[in-house]
Amino acid sequence: HLEAADWYERYFELAPEDTREPVLAGFASALLLAGKFERAATALRTLVKGAPESPSHFTYLLSLAEAVGQARGFEQAVATFDANAPTPGGLAWARWAVHRSRYALRVGDVDRAEKDVNRALPILEAQGATPEDRAEALSVLAFIGQAIGDFDKSIEYGKRAIETAGPESPALAQYYNTVGVGQTSRGRFADAHATLTRGLEIAQGRSDFLRVALLSANLGFLEVRRGDTAAARSHLERGLRWAERIDSPSLMGTALDLLGLCRLEEGRDEEAAAYFARAAGPADAGGDKGLMISLRLHTATLELERGDPEEALRLAGEAYELAALAGKAPEQALARALKAGAVGVQGESEGAVKGFEDALRGLKFSPAQYEFAECLRLYGQFLLDTGNPDEGAKKLAQARGVFFELGALARVSLLDDLLRAAGAPPLPS
Repeated sequence: HLEAADWYERYFELAPEDTREPVLAGFASALLLAGKFERAATALRTLVKGAPESPSHFTYLLSLAEAVGQARGFEQAVATFDANAPTPGGLAWARWAVHRSRYALRVGDVDRAEKDVNRALPILEAQGATPEDRAEALSVLAFIGQAIGDFDKSIEYGKRAIETAGPESPALAQYYNTVGVGQTSRGRFADAHATLTRGLEIAQGRSDFLRVALLSANLGFLEVRRGDTAAARSHLERGLRWAERIDSPSLMGTALDLLGLCRLEEGRDEEAAAYFARAAGPADAGGDKGLMISLRLHTATLELERGDPEEALRLAGEAYELAALAGKAPEQALARALKAGAVGVQGESEGAVKGFEDALRGLKFSPAQYEFAECLRLYGQFLLDTGNPDEGAKKLAQARGVFFELGALARVSLLDDLLRAAGAPPLPS
């Protein structure tokens, strides 16, 4: 793609007056696929402004939103859609609303996204939308499921998007990513590995570097959950290289955050802190609320473990507020548990118990099983530390059972050590 962009630039040097739509569109596409987002945005703005009657006008708008979102943050991508809004009610509006909703979800506006997509779907069905348009609507419904912690919904609609789009869809790797993230969050690790690996193969085959970075990061996250931090680092370092090459703040922040989580899982706190510090700037610049929440949760966990409850409480409080605004129930519950742990370290045992119980109540019937088990782990450790070994061991054993079912073997090993230290009888291996 970079070589293609270079040839276009050499052509413009020879024929500077030639700014015909097909030539400029080819140049913009090459820049976008190469990850040169600022330069792509400049060319795409010219196309969006100068070719309003073109059959490809909406395609140019989608590409412009992607370029702006990656270069300047997802709030700017939403603003780009809003500045080019069609008349409400028709097929053009329905297509616009579906794609806008994907970016709205990234900045935490779940209510508006859900409302727009549900309003757009009947219009798409009634007015003969293409399979690609219907697949995108299904994918956004999957993304809504992911945003609110309903991962079964995320998997179901993501698979329907893959089937509807067909094998030649340019968004196919993105749809595989959505399904794989849902399967990871649901604890279906083997399925998630197959799905994300297939998505990565598609992205690599098409030289879609943005999705290569995205899928690499989510494969890394999967391996962190499974407890194989060496495999996780391999995926995440590849993802970080591509994110840096295409200069995507959101993906750089994601890879750095998860590399920090790897180090945290390995007990290398100083290195974890360094990665989290590096992730902070790109995470906030990208405007991805999900990343901003996860970074604060991971950093709060680190600070709690290395003995700074005030900082852990501050970060967990920020994560809770962001998660509440974005409608992310599992993250809200985990933030509550971290706040409870910090309060408990400060000597407020009654407030800590209430906080843990509230966190578990919010997740007891949720499909977010990993977060449920993590809240139980934090609760059990608090009870052990405050002289209640029997109740603490019960909570840890319950957490171990969930982690064991999920295949989170590193967590199982950690809890076995804690249970042995508490004098609990050995559990099945």
